[in-house]
Amino acid sequence: MTSIDKFVSYFSDDFARNNNFKTTWNGAGLNSEALGMSCKSIDIPGITINDGVYDGRKFGVGYDFDSFSASFLVDSYNNILFELNMWSEKVYNSKKGKFGFKEDYAIDVGIILYTRDYNEAANIKIINVFPVNISPIPIAWDNSEIMEISVSFDFDRYEYS
Repeated sequence: MTSIDKFVSYFSDDFARNNNFKTTWNGAGLNSEALGMSCKSIDIPGITINDGVYDGRKFGVGYDFDSFSASFLVDSYNNILFELNMWSEKVYNSKKGKFGFKEDYAIDVGIILYTRDYNEAANIKIINVFPVNISPIPIAWDNSEIMEISVSFDFDRYEYS
C-alpha cells in the first residue's frame, strides 16, 4: 500500500470539523444552559511540557496546562454578561476586597465533539475552571453586530475520552 493509499484510508470517514461541538458548564450556581447555548467558540486546552537538562541531555520534568478561551454571544437582556460577572465576583469580591474559596467558584466544563453525522466522537472534561480575564466589549453607534464576549480561563487539569 502506498503512502497516499494509507493516508486516504486513514481519513476515509472524513476529517474532524471544528464547528460540531457542544459545551456544558456545571457548578457555582451558574445558568449552565444559557452558557452552553451561547458559547460560540471554545479552545481545547493545550499542554506545555517543561524540560530540563541533565548531563547535556534534555528530558521532561513536568507539565503545565495552558489557559483556554471561550467566546459567548450576548443575549438582548445581557444575561450572559451578568452570569460571567457574577462568576468573576465569586473569584474576587470587588466590594469586599476578598478572594473566594476555590471550591465556591471552580466548575467543570465539558466539550463534546461530534462527527459530521452528529455522533459523539470525543468528550473533554476540563476540571476546576475559573475565569481569569473577561475581555472588554466594544460598542459603537456606527455598527450593528451581534455582541460577543471573550473570556480566558485557568483550570487544574482535563480528561479526554
